[in-house]
Amino acid sequence: MDNSFAVKPFKSPCGAEVIGFDCKRNITKHDFNILNQALLDYCFLVFRDQRLDPKNLINFSQNWGNLQKHILKQYLLQGFPEVLVVSNKKNHLGEGFGIEDAGRYWHSDVSYGKNPPMGSLLYCIDTPPIGGDTLFANQYLALDLIDQDIINYLRNLKGAHSFNYDKLQKRKGSKRIPLTEKQKSELSVTEHPLIRLHPETRKDCLYTNPGFTNYIIDNDSNKGFILLDYLFSCATHPSVIHRHEWERNDLVFWDNRCLMHRATPFNNIYIRHMYRTTISSNEAI
Repeated sequence: MDNSFAVKPFKSPCGAEVIGFDCKRNITKHDFNILNQALLDYCFLVFRDQRLDPKNLINFSQNWGNLQKHILKQYLLQGFPEVLVVSNKKNHLGEGFGIEDAGRYWHSDVSYGKNPPMGSLLYCIDTPPIGGDTLFANQYLALDLIDQDIINYLRNLKGAHSFNYDKLQKRKGSKRIPLTEKQKSELSVTEHPLIRLHPETRKDCLYTNPGFTNYIIDNDSNKGFILLDYLFSCATHPSVIHRHEWERNDLVFWDNRCLMHRATPFNNIYIRHMYRTTISSNEAI
């Protein structure tokens, strides 16, 4: 059997397609080294035309480490708690299967955690014909856009990250289930540097996001919020963004340490149904 495959970078600020790889197969050390280096080089990888059940997705993801269960247990896949369901699909009673409005804002997954995850994988089961794309923003390049006169100043600052779930749940049209008191007790404000060192590439990147970074530590004055807005403008500048247009059976694997992402809107008459796994990190930022 020919197990060869190729990595084809996109002509964009980040991303590459892995061609000829079946994610159900057992990954050799050689396979892993090529895929992991491609992830480090291009920040996210696209595997087209995969045929994965939840166990396949979990097995492939676990090659990169332990999987993290999301705090929103009400949206985990029954029988597979490592899988978060991102979906507007409903059963015959009109009950939703997953998070309907997931990620429609710029964020880095679980940046509000003490040790934010290394990466995430999203597998597309169904997608609208138009819209529902995912935008990825390269935060290595975002750092290059910042006025170099303030870089050293920024290195001494930290951002306050928190999961603003109550605010998301109260947004107009949101069908999110409110958090339980136990879930609320598991949340707190976490501090992370505005500029982080990637533990594998050893390169600096911007690490702040509009979704979860609420203010700069010890600098929550008006000037602090102006600075944060400036950083957000660099983090989401068009020059650092790639748009992924989903196709059924796409698997996308992104490096959460150097990318932000967000989902684009779509007409809710169409189904967008996906499974996500999240790879833990034991490394503090």
